[in-house]
Amino acid sequence: YNSFCVTSNPIIGSGTTLGNLFDNVKDVGPFSVIEKYGLRLSHKIGGASPVNSVFQNMKKVGLNNSVSIFKLLRKRNKTLASMGFPSYKGGEDVVETFKQNVEKSSMSNKSFFAMVNFMEAHDPHQTDLNPMDFNSKMGQVSRLLLQSKIGLRDINFDFVNNEMEDIKKTIRDNIKKLDRFIGEIVNFLKEKELYNNTLIILTSDNGEALGENGFAGHRYYLFDELVKVPLIIKYPDQILGNTVAN
Repeated sequence: YNSFCVTSNPIIGSGTTLGNLFDNVKDVGPFSVIEKYGLRLSHKIGGASPVNSVFQNMKKVGLNNSVSIFKLLRKRNKTLASMGFPSYKGGEDVVETFKQNVEKSSMSNKSFFAMVNFMEAHDPHQTDLNPMDFNSKMGQVSRLLLQSKIGLRDINFDFVNNEMEDIKKTIRDNIKKLDRFIGEIVNFLKEKELYNNTLIILTSDNGEALGENGFAGHRYYLFDELVKVPLIIKYPDQILGNTVAN
């Protein structure tokens, strides 16, 4: 059989150990652009903002390197903005690339094992970003709540609640997109008469806290909002329901 991975998530992309497990790995969408221009580098040197990177890290890397970093991140953010990020997160390309790989497997009369990764439900959740500053609204709210929780500062909860309502609305919109993309995959498999003979598993690596228990995001804690994730399994027709196998 053919194995392939289609991902809009650079953390499990072609340059990772997980990527080595497949015959073919295709990185698509804006998150692959973020990785190309150095997501991990920007985090190490002070965040995704070009201006912050220069002023916060001049002592660490020197003026010339700081200016180079500024230009690199500026170019990256312009590229992302031209793609429609963060409103666009690559789901359309994930679906299309999946279809192409299934077609190739069918042409070679081979079965396939596929891993498909979507980022529609992932931060950044805002749709009104300045194209020159991709700092995360969720990250800002998460830091404020955490600092309040451990007593480092008092925060304006009206501001936090308003920001969280905006985030929730955007997440709902993005999950509707994700639902549509999954539906496209299912319909494609049915059109190709592959659905009845295919095992489909739908799951997630983590949930997202949206202010519950005084936290936001998906780091540092293990509340139900983070660890109770979907797990939906659609068996092939050959496997009957309520069947127990050793």
